[in-house]
Amino acid sequence: MRPRQRVALVAVLGSLSFPPSGNAAPAADPRILTDAPAAPDPAASYLFYIHGRILELGGRNAVSPDFGPYQYDAILQAFATRGFTVISEVRQGEAGMPFVHKVAEEARRLLAAGVPPQRVTLVGASKGGFLTLAAAAEIGEPEVAYVVLAACGPSTLGFAPKLRGRILSIYDSKDRYSPSCDETFKKAPGIGPHREIVLKLGLDHGLLFRPREEWVAPAVEWALRK
Repeated sequence: MRPRQRVALVAVLGSLSFPPSGNAAPAADPRILTDAPAAPDPAASYLFYIHGRILELGGRNAVSPDFGPYQYDAILQAFATRGFTVISEVRQGEAGMPFVHKVAEEARRLLAAGVPPQRVTLVGASKGGFLTLAAAAEIGEPEVAYVVLAACGPSTLGFAPKLRGRILSIYDSKDRYSPSCDETFKKAPGIGPHREIVLKLGLDHGLLFRPREEWVAPAVEWALRK
């Protein structure tokens, strides 16, 4: 390679931008937090986003061979731009009940600080939806809203009797895991208003990998009681 060609190549490479690797976060947005604030604003609307298992295994920029990149940061931004203070973190390892206890405690901390339960929402995708329902059973607040994306199944039936709150289920009709919450709802006599939306987009489990308006809009409306 000639000197001039080498200089030109360096200039081109220097102009390119590459996505961050691992769990590296993008530039900070004050509307997106990793933990519930110590002094929350009672007039703000808080939304916990609990991601799918793929990020536990592959980090913040995980890519599925079937569904492509999991657009975690774009999902957080989608909720932040709609007026929510978003609380979310990238879990590592096989998160279970200790993580559920942590999220439930953060939600209770907001409530104890004066945030009305109508201004608190938990949104969980896939395994994150299972963790969200487990947190709902632990929080036990009937006015908190929950949105679960392709999350229900036999594993959610065990804590169904303890479920409280307003719960919306959304999944794609072609989802390979058949994650309907219908049976879970039937075994949850203590829950408040609940609904299930089955989208016919043919996206399988990939529905939840990006902030598609088809699920973001109803999630926001549910959180805002519309």
